[in-house]
Amino acid sequence: MSTRLLDRILDASSSLFTASLLAIFAAFPARSHAQEGVPITTCPELRDGCHESGDLEFHYREGFFDSFSYDTGWIPSGSPLQVRFAIAGGGETEIGLAGRSITFWPAPLSIAVPGTPGSGRLSIDYGLEIVAKVRFDVTVAGTRYTWEGDIPLPGNIPRDLRLAAMVGFDSMLLPPQLPRPVAISDMTTPFRYEVDITDAIIPLPGIGGGLVVDFQPRMSAAYQTTRIEIGDAALPIVTEGGSTVATADEGETGFGAAKDVVITPVGDLDYDGVVAVAPALFVEIAGRRFDLPITTLDVPLLDLDREIRFPSVTVHVPLPDLRIEPRNVDFGEVELGLSTTQLLEIRNEGEAELRVTPRAAREPFALDTTTVVVPPRSSRSVEVAFAPVEVGEAAAMLFLDSDDPDESTVIVRLEGVGVAGADGGFAGDAGRRGGPDTAGGCACRSAGTGGGSPIGALGIAAFAMILVMRRRRA
Repeated sequence: MSTRLLDRILDASSSLFTASLLAIFAAFPARSHAQEGVPITTCPELRDGCHESGDLEFHYREGFFDSFSYDTGWIPSGSPLQVRFAIAGGGETEIGLAGRSITFWPAPLSIAVPGTPGSGRLSIDYGLEIVAKVRFDVTVAGTRYTWEGDIPLPGNIPRDLRLAAMVGFDSMLLPPQLPRPVAISDMTTPFRYEVDITDAIIPLPGIGGGLVVDFQPRMSAAYQTTRIEIGDAALPIVTEGGSTVATADEGETGFGAAKDVVITPVGDLDYDGVVAVAPALFVEIAGRRFDLPITTLDVPLLDLDREIRFPSVTVHVPLPDLRIEPRNVDFGEVELGLSTTQLLEIRNEGEAELRVTPRAAREPFALDTTTVVVPPRSSRSVEVAFAPVEVGEAAAMLFLDSDDPDESTVIVRLEGVGVAGADGGFAGDAGRRGGPDTAGGCACRSAGTGGGSPIGALGIAAFAMILVMRRRRA
């Protein structure tokens, strides 16, 4: 093997090693654009492939219908005159988020879910029901009086109290977006109900008194998104405009023709509901008055802080899927001065357009380096030429760059053997094998051309014989 050929093989091996390293590094998650301080709101310019979904909407709704209540118990404890309030509530909370998914490649295939400005919504709508009870156990002039029962609310008093509010915000409400969390609250105007206590309510002769209660319910809710989970990605998205690196479906070695991306926002929802109650009660029995010594009470309704998960939304992302045949091109033996070609078939088995750009091949191999665009489910061919310039084996690695997220760079091995022509050297002016420069496509010379006539051949043979005879005589 010649020294020059050995150098070429070593160079080709070095190129293959470098490409292998690049492929290994590409398999590890890259830093997202958001981690570098550049939120992703549209397809990144430096990426070859990108898919933007249409508008995505995420809705979370939870209802508390007759699911929360509070009973103050009899207060004040140990008093001969006591009141009791039972407060029940029900309603629902709704959160809406909207955005788009942006999937970009090649390796690594990354996904971002930027929010749509002004599309977020947080709303609460709850109603309360209040029931008041009174009981007493007193002794007047040696006579014991006891009673326990409901105090009916007057018909013009809003027995069902509604707390409702809504606020808009910018989705997706991840850091560093402000304000965060987004909060809403509602408080009714204070209302009062007054009841005259008579024997129509408490069946005791000569009973009298009155109940005055001031009520003011208030409720607040706060929400913030903590992360966006992406299907089988190793890490979630945790910043506004951030991205994460996707992985192939379980059991698959690559993404293939398409990728279904499952998007699930996760956040914290906090409730705080209170009813301020200020009762005033007195009862007169047999000429004696009893008063209820109670100040304002804050009756808790809701105090919840928990993680919530939105129903997932699935986005179908079409991808290019490259197949190249063959991966090893053997041109066989070719005479010096001639050239031959082989076809590389570039197939796109994916659902998105494929772009392949061959790099310049090392001599004596050559091909057109124009980018090849292959529509989905179709193929194109690229012609590779071999024109040896010296006798012996030749080999090189052909690199083809593509926007396939599985194979951003494909390597094809090229090999061939240069052989001497019939005259022991170059095949003169002969063109490519089978081309217009040859007679009948056989790389033969036509009669009458210089260096190829029978007379010239006989002259050379005669001259050689004379030299041999002289050496023998000597």
